[in-house]
Amino acid sequence: MNQLPYIYTFRKVLPCFLLLFVVFCLNACSISKIKEQIKVAEDIGAVKGKVNVENNQKGTVFVAILQQTGNTLTVRNRLMASAEGDYIFHVPPGDYLVGAFIDSNNDAVYTTGEHASFYGDPTKISVKPAQIVYLDAITISNKPLVLPENVTVEVDRRKILENIGRVVNLDDPMFNEEHYSTGLWEWVDFLQDVGGGLFLLEEYNKDKIPVLLIHGIGGGPHNWDKVIEGLDKDRFQPWVLYYPSGVRLDIVSDYVLRAITDLQKEHKFKQLYVVAHSMGGLVMRSFVKKYQEKHPEQFKSLKFAMTINSPMQGMASAEWGLSVGFLIIPSWRDVASNSTFIQDLHAWSWPKDIPYILAFSYKTGKSEDGVVTLQSQIPQNLQFEATKLYGFNASHGGVLSDGEFLARFKDIMSDSITR
Repeated sequence: MNQLPYIYTFRKVLPCFLLLFVVFCLNACSISKIKEQIKVAEDIGAVKGKVNVENNQKGTVFVAILQQTGNTLTVRNRLMASAEGDYIFHVPPGDYLVGAFIDSNNDAVYTTGEHASFYGDPTKISVKPAQIVYLDAITISNKPLVLPENVTVEVDRRKILENIGRVVNLDDPMFNEEHYSTGLWEWVDFLQDVGGGLFLLEEYNKDKIPVLLIHGIGGGPHNWDKVIEGLDKDRFQPWVLYYPSGVRLDIVSDYVLRAITDLQKEHKFKQLYVVAHSMGGLVMRSFVKKYQEKHPEQFKSLKFAMTINSPMQGMASAEWGLSVGFLIIPSWRDVASNSTFIQDLHAWSWPKDIPYILAFSYKTGKSEDGVVTLQSQIPQNLQFEATKLYGFNASHGGVLSDGEFLARFKDIMSDSITR
């Protein structure tokens, strides 16, 4: 079951008492470690820029951010530039190099002979804590790429990058629910020890539609057990996003964008479904917005989306939690009802040609599901955007195993095929 932090479970006065309980249960070492990892998250900065292509070589434009240690250049991240050539990397403080190349042989890796260029000659880019660095455009011309003398290049083997498209079974120990709270409170440990990623639960099959399932805060893939069990495996293939839910949501949706564009380049799928629960709905909407804006051709593959019990208008309790200022988990900044993240999502309109199902639940006699209010689950502007609304008498986490919901979900998915 999805375990939400105190600001999600209680509103108004009750969070005060639960906060005291949480503090009482944590020892000094735990609090110190959590604060250290929160500080790492708060210090993450960004490098943003654009790539111009001034040659006739054909292929996808990729951008890479690298760090140099002695004679070794390590590729820390690599992503596909947008249709307009834009890119953004989220990075901890440090010194970096940025380069871009045209993937003419379609293997997503720079190969000698592919046209490429560094930012500068190359020029070191220093990123300070929480700083956004804007770079002048990188121009890929017909000039050969020149690496610094005697330098070798290697690729960062972080698990969350290596796990894009990895085929696993839900019985894998990394999916143990004990890790879910680690992803919320101690996200650095989660990335190092557990990894996370965007996983396929079976070998890719071109005749089946990928269904990407996005969990909420404090959650993980096993939240979807009953949904996956009831999925028509002859027509759909389940994919699961597994991420540390304590990090900022822009970072998560950028990761989803990178992972989906990578998998699309590899498998050339023509259809993609996305289904999200709780805070995952905010991640999903952010991803869809970026997907449409940055990769309009690939975006045509998105054929269906659904949010379930998602705080689409944010959480007033998260806003209250920020005001308290103790153990502020970074993702709470985005879930707060008046956050810039929420405002940005609502300033964008859902594409009219993409079916969007808005599912919500409530407890008998209540205007909420025990965690998220109906006002936040189904704000009026999203009701106008949605293809259909479905309501269920179920709790916030319990809806994903509710019999009525599962039966209706199966019908919705079936109808989406014949539509």
